[in-house]
Amino acid sequence: MFHILNYGMGVDSTAILLRWILEPDSRPFPLTELVVLSAQTGNEYISTKALVETHILPLMREHQIRYVQVSKAGHSIRDGFTTLSDTQSPTICHTEGDYTLGYAMNIAGTQPQRAGAHTCAMRWKGEVLDAWLKETFTGEAIGPYLGYAKGEEKRSAKCSDYECMGSEFLFP
Repeated sequence: MFHILNYGMGVDSTAILLRWILEPDSRPFPLTELVVLSAQTGNEYISTKALVETHILPLMREHQIRYVQVSKAGHSIRDGFTTLSDTQSPTICHTEGDYTLGYAMNIAGTQPQRAGAHTCAMRWKGEVLDAWLKETFTGEAIGPYLGYAKGEEKRSAKCSDYECMGSEFLFP
C-alpha cells in the first residue's frame, strides 16, 4: 500500500514531510510506502526551489523516498501531464513544466485571484495530480494527505467538493 503526500513545498506540507521523516512514530507506515507528489505550476519562487534542493531533497535521498514532480502538458486537462521526475534520489526541484500558469494567465490577460473558489489550485495542481495518480495507482494508495494549518478548517472543507482516486483527503 502506498501513502500519497501532496507536497506543495509550503510550510504545512513541508512540516508534515519533515515530521514523518524525523519522527517515525508520527506516521502509521514505513517510508518505503511514502510517495511525495508535487504539481509544478511554473510560478514558484527561486528561494523555494533553493530551500527544497538544499534541505528537503537531501533528506528524501537519504531515506530513499519516492518523489514525483508533474506539470500540465497543455491548456486543457485533455492535453495530459508531463512527469518531470520520478525518483528515490531527487536532486532537482523542477519549478516549470511544459505549460505554466504564468503563460496561461498572460495569454488570457488576467492575474491570480485571491477570492472565491480555488479554481487555479484545482486546475493547475489537483487535476494534474489526480491524472498522475489515476494512471499510476489502481486502488492501492491511501490519501492524498494535504497540509493545512490549524485554523484553516474552512479552507480544507472545500476539499470535500472534490474527489481523488475515490478516497477522502487526509489532513495530518
